[in-house]
Amino acid sequence: MFSFEEMSAAQLGLLIAFLSAFALSLIFAIVVSRVKPSFYRIYGVIALVVNAALLIAFIVVAAINYTVVYVDDTSNNRLGLYLSSAVLVCVIVLLCVFLGKKVECNHTKSVAYAAACLALSFALSYVRLFRLPQGGSVTLASLLPLLLYSYMFGIRKGVLLGFIYGIMQFMQDPWFIHPVQFLLDYPIAFAAIGLCGLFKEQGVLNKIKPLQFALGAILAVIVRYASHVISGIFVWGNGEHTEYTIVAWSFLYNSFAFVDMAFALIAGSILVSSKSVVNLLQKAKD
Repeated sequence: MFSFEEMSAAQLGLLIAFLSAFALSLIFAIVVSRVKPSFYRIYGVIALVVNAALLIAFIVVAAINYTVVYVDDTSNNRLGLYLSSAVLVCVIVLLCVFLGKKVECNHTKSVAYAAACLALSFALSYVRLFRLPQGGSVTLASLLPLLLYSYMFGIRKGVLLGFIYGIMQFMQDPWFIHPVQFLLDYPIAFAAIGLCGLFKEQGVLNKIKPLQFALGAILAVIVRYASHVISGIFVWGNGEHTEYTIVAWSFLYNSFAFVDMAFALIAGSILVSSKSVVNLLQKAKD
């Protein structure tokens, strides 16, 4: 199991560099969007590349330095883990590329709302109704701000914000037992929450806003659930629960994701059923 006490100097240095770059990127994103909006996209690409490079370097070093006893380290198991993870990432990316649209909005407002939704979701994630022993918890609608952001600004921005939120969730409780498990249970799983706005972007059920929002939220939680299940099958499945197969146990254990989403889905559906709230969201985007 990963812990700060067992980190090498290289890992610690890379982690500090990544977290520092990540925090500075968010701060400068707000500054750039206000001072020089024309430079915002170029800055975004540069910041994304720098942060991605540091994150990949940290994961590679962690993979080299740690031998994980929890994982069945056979070639078939590794291949299944990596292929399943790659397919899930491709699904999210392809949905964003081919179904996500370039939503016209004020970039300054989108960055400001992203920061506000990120902070609110992170704060609500501390209000835990219950916590599971091997990771995962049910919170008080902590996903709602992320869902609303995706619904307002589109799935491309929503997925990116969810990815950032996933990293912040890792920072909240920083440990993992395998680099790919870190990606599946944190950045990838929460990036899926950004898919909530898909049906709105496609113009499906425009006259029934609550159902439009609910279907997007259900799609998001299904993809998040798949990410946790893949992690559970290939990483957490250690045979302790003899009354279940590894696959059955992973499906059962990770069903907490649906309970966690239920609170946000109900609250969000109620909000978007109000015409005044929908108009407010539209004005906020414009």
